[in-house]
Amino acid sequence: MNYINQKINAIALKEFKGNNSKFAEFMDTSEANIRNYRSKTLPKLDFIVKLHTKLEISYDWLFSGLYENDDKTYLLTDDIPIEYKKSPLVPLYDTIHKTGESKKVTSQDEHFKNISPVAFINTGDWFPAATATFKYYGNHMKEYPNGCVLALKEIDDSKAIVWGHNYAVLTVDGFFIKRIQKADEANTIVAYSSNEDRSADGNLIYEPIKIPTDRILRYYEVLGYVVK
Repeated sequence: MNYINQKINAIALKEFKGNNSKFAEFMDTSEANIRNYRSKTLPKLDFIVKLHTKLEISYDWLFSGLYENDDKTYLLTDDIPIEYKKSPLVPLYDTIHKTGESKKVTSQDEHFKNISPVAFINTGDWFPAATATFKYYGNHMKEYPNGCVLALKEIDDSKAIVWGHNYAVLTVDGFFIKRIQKADEANTIVAYSSNEDRSADGNLIYEPIKIPTDRILRYYEVLGYVVK
């Protein structure tokens, strides 16, 4: 049993009174998985993400080794400090390669299965509303330096989108950082680059692209960026 198994065991005891069946039902997994995660098997990434989103379990607490304070190691029910919840850490995705290509996903359910975070970072007081961060590569959006980290907030309701602003758009064809507008065609958006440089023949280097809304999986508002 390693420290992650110990902590999952502690969560099972504290949140579900040790009942594997209730824990499994809540996490939408099998009872056998819960038994294994409590004792010997490293959990899958989507299980860790669910612990964070459904129970507000801190990634920092899960991955930082044994939680020690005042020469005491916290592992079991009553000893777990309140700090194990509500961490400001959010996932960092590095999905866009320097070639401008992005990993392809086929459904919203595959967002976490096929695109896994490379780290979990603290956005601090600058972007307290951030729900994810993405590494940006390229120069098609002049306001963002190549290699910067964008702080993003997932938009639950597309009606909240402010047209003409910058958004990260996850589609079945890839991931885009663009300025978006409604298209003349129904159920379509137009995604623009802020870099309006032109090639020798006078055409835009980064042409606007039209995206049917039924191919869009998620929208993220761009809150800002940091340069490491």
